[in-house]
Amino acid sequence: MGQAGKVTDAERNPLETFIGGFAHHFNNLFMTIQCNVSLIMSARRGEHRHQRRLNRIEKLVLSESMLTNDLLGIVIEKGCHIDQKLQVHLLDEIVAISDTLIMRQAFCNWDDTHSSPTELPRTALKRLASGLTGILHQLLSEIREHTTFVIADNSADVVENVRLHKILEAVARGHKLLRELTGNATGGKTAGERVDLKAMTEIAIDTCFQGREGIRCHLDIDADMSDVKTGSPQVAAILRKLYDNAVAAMPRGGEIFVTIANHWLMSKTGPASHVRLTFRDTGEGMTPEVAARVFDPFFTRKASREAKGLGLTAVDGLLQSIGGRISVDSTPGRGTVFTVDLPASKSTVMNWSSSYSEAVVPIKRLA
Repeated sequence: MGQAGKVTDAERNPLETFIGGFAHHFNNLFMTIQCNVSLIMSARRGEHRHQRRLNRIEKLVLSESMLTNDLLGIVIEKGCHIDQKLQVHLLDEIVAISDTLIMRQAFCNWDDTHSSPTELPRTALKRLASGLTGILHQLLSEIREHTTFVIADNSADVVENVRLHKILEAVARGHKLLRELTGNATGGKTAGERVDLKAMTEIAIDTCFQGREGIRCHLDIDADMSDVKTGSPQVAAILRKLYDNAVAAMPRGGEIFVTIANHWLMSKTGPASHVRLTFRDTGEGMTPEVAARVFDPFFTRKASREAKGLGLTAVDGLLQSIGGRISVDSTPGRGTVFTVDLPASKSTVMNWSSSYSEAVVPIKRLA
C-alpha cells in the first residue's frame, strides 16, 4: 500500500493501471485547454470574433471527457481489483459499452480474434492504446487547427494570445504523450540515420553528467563501437529516460554505471550485430513483481501520478520500433540494471571472429 493508504500501481492490474493513467494524464491536459478557452470567451462576454471555432474546441474537449469517463466507469463498476483472467473480456466490454461516435471511431479497427483468455495483457493493452491514440490525435489536431487560425488572425490582445499559446502547448504535450504510447517517442524518421562513436559519447556525457546533487556517474564506451542504426534523438531519448528513472530510484543519492560495447545476438538467420548499453544504478531496486510491470503503459511505483510522460513504456516502444530490445534485472536494496540492445549499422560491423569479445575498453571515464 502506498503512502497515506493510497493504492500504488504495483497493487493494481495492468488494465486498471492503464485506464487510470490514461484518464489522469489526458483529463488534466484537456482541462488546461478548456480553462483557457473559457477564460478567452468570458473576457469577450461570449461575443468573440471566432466564437464558432472556440465552441468547436469545447465540443472536442467534451468528447475526450466522454471517452475517459466511459473507460473509468468500467473499473469503478468492476471494483478496484480485477482478476487477471477477466481483463481480455473487459477490453471487449469497453468496446461495447458506449454508443457514442467517439468510442466507435476509437475502436473501428479492433480485432475480435484477440479475445483468448491466454493472451498476454500487454499485447491486449497495446491494441487498446492503438485505438485510443488514433482518435485523440484527431481531437488534438483539430484543436490545434482552430487555435492556430485564431492566432493568425491577429485580432487577439496580449492576454488572449498567451492563453491561445497555452492551448497549443497542451496540444503539443498530448501529441508527444501519444507518440510515446505508440512507440514513436521522438516523432521522427530514422531511416538511413546512424549514431557513431563520437555522437554516442557526446549524447552519453550530455545525458548522464548533469551535475545532480548526490549522483555520481561512470561511463565506459568501447573504443571500437559499431555505429548504431538509428538517429541521435532516439538514442538521447532512451538514455534520458533511463537516467531519470535511476535518479528517481536514488532519492538519497548514489552511483550510475553506463557501459556501451559491441555485442552479438543470435537470430533466426545467425549472429546479429548490436551495440549493448548497460545502465546500472545503486538505488533501492525492485521486487520481481514490480520489475515485471515497469514497461506497462502508465505504470508508476509512486502513489501519485506526478509524472507527465510514460517513462520506460516509451523506451520499450521506441526500441521495438527501431529493432532493439530492453530487459531489466533488479533486486530490492541492491539496485537495478537495464540492458538495451541497439541494432548496429551493417557498414561498420567488425569481423565476427575478431569482435565477439564483450570486453569493454574505456575511452573516457568521467566522475
